[in-house]
Amino acid sequence: MTAKKSGGGHRLDAAELNRRAWATQFSQPEKARSLAFRALEEAERESNQAESGWAQLSLAFHELRYGSIEAGEQRLSLAEPALLAVEDRRGIWLTRDARGFVLMRRHQLQPALELYLENAAAPLDERHPEDFAWSCNGAATAYSYLGRHPEGLRWFYRAAGWLDHANQPVLLGMVLANIGVAQRTVGNDDDALAALDAAWKQVRRSPRHRVTGQILALLAACYLGVGRYNESLKLVGRLEQIGEAAQPVYAQGFVHLTAARAYYEAGDFDRAEQRLQRALPVLESTLGDPNHAVYNCLHGLLALRRGELHQACERLNESWALLAAERHPSIGVWIAQARAQAIEQAGDLTAALAAWRDFGTLRRQFMQLGNRSRAQTIRLELELEQARREREQSVRARALLDATNSELLSTNAELMRKIAEARRLERRLRIDASRDALTGLSNRRYLFENFAARMERAQRDRQQVVVALIDLDRFKQVNDRHGHATGDLVLRTFARVLRRCVRPGDLLGRYGGEEFCLVVPAVETDVALARLETLRKRLDDVRLTTVEGDLLKIEFSAGLAVYPLHADSLDGLLAAADKALYRAKASGRGCTVVAGTPDAPHPA
Repeated sequence: MTAKKSGGGHRLDAAELNRRAWATQFSQPEKARSLAFRALEEAERESNQAESGWAQLSLAFHELRYGSIEAGEQRLSLAEPALLAVEDRRGIWLTRDARGFVLMRRHQLQPALELYLENAAAPLDERHPEDFAWSCNGAATAYSYLGRHPEGLRWFYRAAGWLDHANQPVLLGMVLANIGVAQRTVGNDDDALAALDAAWKQVRRSPRHRVTGQILALLAACYLGVGRYNESLKLVGRLEQIGEAAQPVYAQGFVHLTAARAYYEAGDFDRAEQRLQRALPVLESTLGDPNHAVYNCLHGLLALRRGELHQACERLNESWALLAAERHPSIGVWIAQARAQAIEQAGDLTAALAAWRDFGTLRRQFMQLGNRSRAQTIRLELELEQARREREQSVRARALLDATNSELLSTNAELMRKIAEARRLERRLRIDASRDALTGLSNRRYLFENFAARMERAQRDRQQVVVALIDLDRFKQVNDRHGHATGDLVLRTFARVLRRCVRPGDLLGRYGGEEFCLVVPAVETDVALARLETLRKRLDDVRLTTVEGDLLKIEFSAGLAVYPLHADSLDGLLAAADKALYRAKASGRGCTVVAGTPDAPHPA
């Protein structure tokens, strides 16, 4: 867990809050929504665009499942640019799934199908197994609504296959429930009930979860289809206990209609009427012909019970017209039978005969479809098992490859560490080769290597370069009287003070022994002399105490030579500066002499 201290406790960061929100989106949707809002606030505090996108994505899915399409689209429009900006591939694919969900809610089935199929073909390393399951489930649902039931079944089983090893019981329950609906739709009742029972086992540990009511309603509808009315009624009783709040908004109409039909089959017509009234507002806000057809069929059957034959026939004919029977054959058979019975009771024998023919034709097609779907289910189960074995082999091969890659990465990391160490040592050697170990200044070699660049710049810019040779006065006496340790201290102290008197671009180094060299480009001779006098004044403030308690004062003599006045090479300038230094020493030390000047040296 990632947390940050906040006052007396810990504050989860946006990434951890998003992880928890996503993990609980199916099992605890209200908690997931709360976590997503917290993640959004934390992401804004952290200025984290990626986590802000994920928080908006979680809220978008919540709105699409349990709120309004418009609110979901608004959240999605905020999530998409954020995830695109940070190139979060998984998040980008999931926003496309959400777009597919929007298209499904708007009953734009073909565009939704195409989008889901593209998502299901995404690169494996860009998505999680449950993401692929979601895309496959969406494609399967679109196929089923389009009446392409074999393809729908195949894709539902693919979705279940992706969830084999994922710890997503609620999501698996939803997929299994959809398999049950698909099998019931094509008349394969045994497999339908098996799938729905398996779905109920997956979600019954979360009795207050919103998908629980939906799965109970699907199981109840399947029991109704096979004539097990008492069992269906028991499940409707459980639905009443769960309450409407525990159902996704897009499923509430179906739940009400299933309950209404169960009450009708049980002879409780008043409660059936009440449930139909509760279904109407939900149906008016959603699209999809199966539920509207079922609604009209139930109204027609209730009118028939009241003896209102004309109204019953109108409702049932409207139901038949609304339903695309080839897309929903199980519902179509039920509506066709109810319609034929109503028309027959109304006394229109010619129309009744045509209606019974429609029923017979649809029932034969339904039975043939059931036989084909059973065979297809067996093939799909075999394919799924084969795919499962291949996936397990792929996982083992990937684990072996990962282990090999891990070893290679470890070896490569060690090699890179050694290369970095070698480069560090190389840099250290270069520095050591150009530095004087005692004073930390550049050495003589560095001075000679870098002087040429100053000369070239001076020639190009027609400027002069001043070279100063500086020698500590009476340094040998310090060594003889106080020892080399004190002498070394004097050299280090002088170098430290001298370093503070140079500019960026000047060359300064230890020339040898107690001699130092300062190369000052682009200045007049008077400026260089003033610089040396500043050095003298700063040295006046320095007092060194020997181990014997004696005070030492550091003094120096210097000789200056100027390019191009005295020479046009470093050797020539150093020779001229050395002669000037000799004259400074001969003049009593503690002064500076400029080469080629007959006048007296500059005093200390």
